[in-house]
Amino acid sequence: MKAVKGIFLISVSILSAVLIYRRSLPVQVMAIYQDNNFTDILVKDFPLSEHGKREWWGTNKDKMEKEFDFPKKDAQGRYRIIIWSFGDGYKKMPNHDNRLSTETSDLLCFETLKKEANCIDKKRLMTIEKNLNGPELITVQ
Repeated sequence: MKAVKGIFLISVSILSAVLIYRRSLPVQVMAIYQDNNFTDILVKDFPLSEHGKREWWGTNKDKMEKEFDFPKKDAQGRYRIIIWSFGDGYKKMPNHDNRLSTETSDLLCFETLKKEANCIDKKRLMTIEKNLNGPELITVQ
């Protein structure tokens, strides 16, 4: 029984240390892509919790809007910002038959990035959008 308690305490301690370390990492904005009124932001070390994600956006929104001049709005004032996980970085689109592959089903590619590896794994973290006559809507994934 002592061994089980010891293993449990060690596991809880390691998990706590990992969570504290993960929470202390600063969010890195790796790239921002804009196409009309759509903005894609690629980030590393994004907060894990919904509260942390919303708090990060609230703290950094104005600074990023000024620095990167977004969101671009359409004629009716609508826009959409999607924050994606940068994950393992850019990947190259495979050359084989995509219909039989699971490798490309979740890749998002950026044609404006003029290099062979211009795709990321699709892992949406948060969406910020403004529609006609409505407030800004934030959806956390």
